[in-house]
Amino acid sequence: MTLRQFGTLLLTASLAVATFSAFSEDVKHIFPSPSLSRLFFFWTALVLLFVGLSCFVVALIIDRLLPAPKGGGFYCRHAQRNDISHVHDLATKLIGPSVSPVQDIRKYHEIDKKFIWLVRKKKQSVTGWTTELPVGYFIVYRISSSGETAIKNGAFNGASPDSSHLSRPGQRCSAIYIGAIAAKWSARGHTSGALEHNISTDARYKGAQWVYTRPVTRDGLRLVRMHYFEPLSQEHEGTGHIYRRALEQNS
Repeated sequence: MTLRQFGTLLLTASLAVATFSAFSEDVKHIFPSPSLSRLFFFWTALVLLFVGLSCFVVALIIDRLLPAPKGGGFYCRHAQRNDISHVHDLATKLIGPSVSPVQDIRKYHEIDKKFIWLVRKKKQSVTGWTTELPVGYFIVYRISSSGETAIKNGAFNGASPDSSHLSRPGQRCSAIYIGAIAAKWSARGHTSGALEHNISTDARYKGAQWVYTRPVTRDGLRLVRMHYFEPLSQEHEGTGHIYRRALEQNS
């Protein structure tokens, strides 16, 4: 049991004792004021409250003075509706103001609740206090046949796709499109690894032959080249142009 957990236990016990002694008519009837037993309940609650708060204060001081242990676990999950504003804030911080408007992300989330993956890091302090920090995300759109045609002729908007270009849940997709990937420096390797695992194992992409994307930064261009994407047209290479590679899924 950590110091904070012990403090929480004592605070809970003090509140329970205080509530019981102050508001229970049975206790008032059994130990009418000014009974020593009533005073015992009161001082017990006071002592527990003091010790519990002291544990919290000591834990805060220790966490401030001592460095947190290195490491921490990363994990990925689908972003829920209440995560969207946090994803947008993170995207704006990591990529810039050119990211999709938050209302568009909410609209796409209504179409497909599994298109955003949120990468978080669990961090534990010296005293055992665990916090979770958003450190990255990636977006994978399931593309309809008309959407793939739009990608090839340059009419597809990766930042704010037309809803007709996206496959609905339960429908087979014609292709998939990596709409975004961004992460803090310490989580870049894990985020790109999680994306690779997703596109190679997710059964929802069954039927798709190609993975498309459009890198908009130098880091994005370096990443797509590192993962064997090739330009859709050899005449149009570099940032701002469409790249693709064959989708190979593990059986």
